[in-house]
Amino acid sequence: MNKVEFENNFQKRVMLVSFPKETVISTPSDVRALRSQWTLALGSWHSPYKAIVDCSNLEIGDGNDIKEELDRFLTYLKGFFLKKIVGYPENPPKIHYLPFSLTSEAEARKSVGLDKQGQKRAGSDFRSQITIQNHFRNHVVEVAFSELSSAK
Repeated sequence: MNKVEFENNFQKRVMLVSFPKETVISTPSDVRALRSQWTLALGSWHSPYKAIVDCSNLEIGDGNDIKEELDRFLTYLKGFFLKKIVGYPENPPKIHYLPFSLTSEAEARKSVGLDKQGQKRAGSDFRSQITIQNHFRNHVVEVAFSELSSAK
């Protein structure tokens, strides 16, 4: 299995997952390889997250054993704080089954909270752009800085 690319947007709590060209998942061991890569990528997460999966370079076989392994994989991810997962494009020609929905890229991004319009915070001072969240159980404090909106 090819190396999967993971990009984390910690502020929006979204993981972007993409596959290199001609990635094929045709056996349960391929699904387990994906699971181990995904688990490694979760090492930097300390809070619940959502995921967008770019399936445009992905081919998945149609055997029942693969379907069962993909279902187990999704159950496993939900145990590690996955709140929502969505993929795109809507009708990929080489995917027979996925345990999550597929839609357009724009709809996928919108459904997990990316690319929302009109989400600029009121206030233009530096303090109003800081978000601090405590995760006491994990002994982690997240500090996020929004972009300052420029008045023209």
